[in-house]
Amino acid sequence: MRKDIAKKTLILTLSLSVMLGLTACGHKKASKGAASARRERKEVTWDKGELSEKHKQENKEVTELFVQKIDNMSENIIKGMDVSSLLVEEAAGVVYHDKDGKEADMLKVISDAGFNWARVRVWKDPKDKDGNYYGGGNNDIDACVEIGKRATKNHLKLLVDFHYSDFWADPEKQYVPKDWEGLDIQKKADQMYNYTKASLMKLKDAGVDVGMVQIGNETNSYFCGEATWENIAKLMNSASKAIREIMPDALIAVHFTDPERVSAYQNYLVVLDNYDVDYDVFASSYYPYWHGTLENLTSILQVAADEYGKLVMVAENSYAYDPNDMDGWTNTIGTGATVIQDYSYTVNGQAREMRDVMDAVVKVGDKGIGVFYWEGGWIAVPEDENGKRKEKWDKYGCGWASKYAGDYDADAGQWFGGCSQENQALFDSDGNPLPSLYTWDLCYTGSLSEVKLDMVENAEVTIKLGDEIELPGSVQAKYNDGSTKSVRAKWEKPNKEAMQANGPAKYLVWGEAAGERVRCMVNMVEPNFVQNYSFEEADDTVNWKIDDRSADDDEHEVYMMDKVTDASLGTHAMHWYSKNKVDLDITQEIEGLEPGKYKMRATFQGGDSTNQDIYIYCVTIGKTYKQNTEVTEYRSFSTPELNEIEVGEDGKVTVGIHVKADADGVKGPWGTVDEVLFNKVEE
Repeated sequence: MRKDIAKKTLILTLSLSVMLGLTACGHKKASKGAASARRERKEVTWDKGELSEKHKQENKEVTELFVQKIDNMSENIIKGMDVSSLLVEEAAGVVYHDKDGKEADMLKVISDAGFNWARVRVWKDPKDKDGNYYGGGNNDIDACVEIGKRATKNHLKLLVDFHYSDFWADPEKQYVPKDWEGLDIQKKADQMYNYTKASLMKLKDAGVDVGMVQIGNETNSYFCGEATWENIAKLMNSASKAIREIMPDALIAVHFTDPERVSAYQNYLVVLDNYDVDYDVFASSYYPYWHGTLENLTSILQVAADEYGKLVMVAENSYAYDPNDMDGWTNTIGTGATVIQDYSYTVNGQAREMRDVMDAVVKVGDKGIGVFYWEGGWIAVPEDENGKRKEKWDKYGCGWASKYAGDYDADAGQWFGGCSQENQALFDSDGNPLPSLYTWDLCYTGSLSEVKLDMVENAEVTIKLGDEIELPGSVQAKYNDGSTKSVRAKWEKPNKEAMQANGPAKYLVWGEAAGERVRCMVNMVEPNFVQNYSFEEADDTVNWKIDDRSADDDEHEVYMMDKVTDASLGTHAMHWYSKNKVDLDITQEIEGLEPGKYKMRATFQGGDSTNQDIYIYCVTIGKTYKQNTEVTEYRSFSTPELNEIEVGEDGKVTVGIHVKADADGVKGPWGTVDEVLFNKVEE
């Protein structure tokens, strides 16, 4: 898990690798039909198990949580947790407790709570040249063996998550291990086979009950330093060969993320099939902050199950039970996080989110095999004798990265520090289990509690300068049973004169609703002649026109993305992505303008681009105005501006966004544009 929605698509340009069975690198291989004819696709099954007496009761539990029963949830479905940080947490002084408050092995606590699987990431050599660990759990194969033995003792099957990297592997980073740098693809495949085989032998000799092995972590088109599917498939199959030889009964999983990108998931399934990648389980991350609707998740997993015969699961999921930081290091999710918040940041909200993700997998049918909660035991470590934690993060590796990690990952070397996840754990800061730890068992029976207020949502309004500033009279209140209703909001008096006089800006106005403190974000914006200027109307094909000239045989997409983290205003932005090269124009024609001087601007962000030719432009009375910009990295916004645009007597103008860029050598160019402004210059 590193970062990192239902799509209302304006234009979703599926690559021909999806439609015609071409590979992502553009070379034709067998189509899906030909692949099916060439070999008989393996249909994978699993033992659902009969419901225990414990799980046969219905709606009899009365707890402090409100959890709806999940119909048709099998006994053996995977109710898993990633526990990779366990050893370093214990070394740094974390003590876990059972539900009675007694010190206990965390793995026994989660087993007693209804979990039946554990997941552990494995890095090849997470140390610098002096032997200092990179942190993030220091998860080499020896750590995996130690955790695995304890998991087996506590009746938990183990999922071994090979990152095939020396540190975090995710969609943005798929670095080759240090020892394999410079190897050609065949030698790298040989090394992967030997390393996988040797690692699994260690687990086998230690008597660890390995039920599944994962080939790579969030391998969205990149894997172990490779960017073409031909090479990726070769490496994956070398790993699969070793797994089948050493642990023939273990399931083999591949793992992707960003399920809201439906076309990308379809492409992964096609190329895996075309290259005969040997795997059993198609796994996805799902974090509701970024990854779209649960209906969409079920839908794309259903494709993998029905059309390709694969078992499917969610390999990573978590949700915050508290918006506050607990260890002095910035959290991924908190009060100020720019994310979609579908559930309350409460223990009840966390339990409901867990239940709903499991339900989304169950709805796939017999091939939906379960969910892993990500790092439910990664909590803030106790302070040392000087009231500090920083030394512990480096000494024990219990932060996301140590100061030594820059040897391998430049970003980690700059931003190393503590845990960014502790407010999403299933234990509190003292190591006591939260009620949400017991969610899986409650999913069988349902859990009743008194219906009560769980959270009051904050409000946001956008107001054009000069218009009356009106704050919403009500806000949405969320209750622990998942219901919502409007409640009256009473706001503190804002300084409307200052808000009007200071130009475009954002203001916080505080108030009260249902006895809770609530805030309203007021976006003061300039008047604007651009229609749907922030792309919030995601099905708009009237105002905006797109000329997409990207190669037909390339994996690429252009659409109005519903993803608040990629937007500068609201929740939507115009998004583009290409595996190799993007080349497009986004335009809107405006009529009925008064003659005179105007200005234009737009806000961009993105990355992984080279040879950039990105600019805003305006065409009027036979003249073209343009202003260049570039994208550099995620959420690093740039806002180019054009001034002194002369609009003639015809009152017509075309505003446009031009984007042309190549991949940066490893990854494909991507980005968003938002808040397109065209307005008259005040005299």
